[in-house]
Amino acid sequence: MKTKGFCIIILMILIPVTLYSQDSTFGNFNNSFGLKASNISGYGFYYNRKLNDDYKIQAMGLIYYLFSDNNNEKHTNFNYDIGLEIQRNIFYTTNTRVYILAGGFYYFDDDLVENPTNKTKMVNHSFNFGVGIAGEYYYYRFVLSIDLGYKFFEDRIVITENDNYSHPELYRVTKIGGGIGIGFMF
Repeated sequence: MKTKGFCIIILMILIPVTLYSQDSTFGNFNNSFGLKASNISGYGFYYNRKLNDDYKIQAMGLIYYLFSDNNNEKHTNFNYDIGLEIQRNIFYTTNTRVYILAGGFYYFDDDLVENPTNKTKMVNHSFNFGVGIAGEYYYYRFVLSIDLGYKFFEDRIVITENDNYSHPELYRVTKIGGGIGIGFMF
């Protein structure tokens, strides 16, 4: 019940505000590139493109691989994520911007631990979707961003022990999400 009430309040605030937008002087730059960590729309390097005066689209992703071999135990971890975010300007000045966002990302994690007596493999397919409000601060061509919102995610985990099918697990959660990023406009 609290979740539905929170969503209704956010929508009542954001819908009227999104109808207002104004011209920008920072609009000389159509692209930005940087690093972002957001559990609404993804982690890693991002590319942001201005579509028109009111909308921007942002794609991001990251690939990670780790291998360690010590004390007769091998640990291999491979994961990646790919995300997309659409941004709608609410208000901006020459060095700040406030916008609403809607985004999501897919996360894959393959974790393998082997020792002489046991081999455990955990594979996670995670789907994340969310909406929120964000702000950016511009300093010359540098961009600092922060976002806060509400997200839904689903984790589909399969754990295998000694090459035998063990058991699947499914987690579905809605919660508050947030993120921070830094980038460069060009």
